[in-house]
Amino acid sequence: MSTGGLRFLLSLPLAPCASRAAGRGALLLAAVGVVALEATREGIVPLRPAIPVAEAAEDPVMAKVGPMILRLSDLRAQAGPARGAAPPDALIREGYLADATGQLALAAAAEAEGLDRALEIRAKLALARRRVLAEAYLDLALREAVTEEAVRAAYEAELGALREEAEVSLRHILVSSREEAEALADRIRSGARFSELAQRQSLDMDTRSAGGSFGPIALSRLPDALAAAAADLSVGELSAPVRSEAGWHLLRVDSRRDLRPPSFAARKDAIAASLREAALIDAVTQAETRFGVRLQGDIGSEDPRIAQR
Repeated sequence: MSTGGLRFLLSLPLAPCASRAAGRGALLLAAVGVVALEATREGIVPLRPAIPVAEAAEDPVMAKVGPMILRLSDLRAQAGPARGAAPPDALIREGYLADATGQLALAAAAEAEGLDRALEIRAKLALARRRVLAEAYLDLALREAVTEEAVRAAYEAELGALREEAEVSLRHILVSSREEAEALADRIRSGARFSELAQRQSLDMDTRSAGGSFGPIALSRLPDALAAAAADLSVGELSAPVRSEAGWHLLRVDSRRDLRPPSFAARKDAIAASLREAALIDAVTQAETRFGVRLQGDIGSEDPRIAQR
């Protein structure tokens, strides 16, 4: 095979085959991807020395390729998370052993040709090692951070914030001065309709056409000044003028109901996702802080993400 052809094959990404019936030739072609070669060298299908007898009993040899051995743990890694726990005979029937031995033979052939000494290949091998180790560390961090206890504790914290929460159907009229607000309040007390005045006088273009209505809205979503005023209003009661950064408001609550907190079952997936995201960010930040990120010369000096570190 030409050097160009080999490079093309090595550029193919490794992906699990959708159908084991695709044939060994197609499986091997997919398996020649650079990740497969890197993984062979860096620990997924390792060229490993002998292991202690006790460990060998739990991790028996499944195949040999020249002087190299392939163990059950390698076969499970070859199958990946979806099938790695299947019985060995099932993995063999499904073609994973053939895939692994093919990869190992190809990796040995690449070494024999000296490809492992090429700068590009060494860089890709190092990248594969970093990826495997980083994923292992992040997996550990996630297992420790996203536990059932942590998810439930976060849910209980949410409940504490929601217990006093209410949803109101709120209307307002926004004007520029307290005097304008008081004059409009007098007109409403004299029989003018709140919604009609809002349509003609309010400076809030988002609610003006709806007669000043925010629609049903949780108090926590309102600006602090409006939320505090609305919390103390009875249904149908007109507020005194309320000042905010936008101007002066007249408020009226048309209806009110206490919000029912969502169940743990309804929230646990979203909470777990939030904990995972926080754990990932925290793990990267702690690792960078622990070992430092030092750039040579002016590299990255214009990158604000690096400058912040």
